[in-house]
Amino acid sequence: MTQPTTPDPSGFTLVEILVLLVIMGLAAMLILPSFTSGLQGLELEAACRDLATHMKRARFEAIGRHTVRRIIVAQDDMGLGYYVLANEFGEQIGSVVLPDGIVPQTIDRTPLPWRVNFYSNGRSSGGAIGLVNRQEKRLYVTADPVTGLAKVTPALVSQGRPR
Repeated sequence: MTQPTTPDPSGFTLVEILVLLVIMGLAAMLILPSFTSGLQGLELEAACRDLATHMKRARFEAIGRHTVRRIIVAQDDMGLGYYVLANEFGEQIGSVVLPDGIVPQTIDRTPLPWRVNFYSNGRSSGGAIGLVNRQEKRLYVTADPVTGLAKVTPALVSQGRPR
């Protein structure tokens, strides 16, 4: 005599799988924007580090060649930011385009181009330039006038309140 078989309760129904897929889709839609804004923040930090590295290179070249080197930060007519390594006569030695969505901004909002000179004694003309991304996150690259060293800072506090 055969026993009637009962369905195996260990599987999932199609409705349960569809509900799970809908929940996972909604969770992905909520989480994805935070990943993209985080990536844009990393892109801003990388652009600032690159600019600081090029400023250090300009300083080392000025010392090693007993001359003046300049970094000129500007923006073209299309709104694309870039910076140039130049000699003491302003002749371009090299240039770098900033990533899309990252624009340079002077501290006092004066028009670009912004310049900093590096001298053969290791000093610089000093100054700071801000780089801003689409989320309005702002980082600054500063050149110390006494040591000529460049660094990235999240805020400028020497001019009163952080900006």
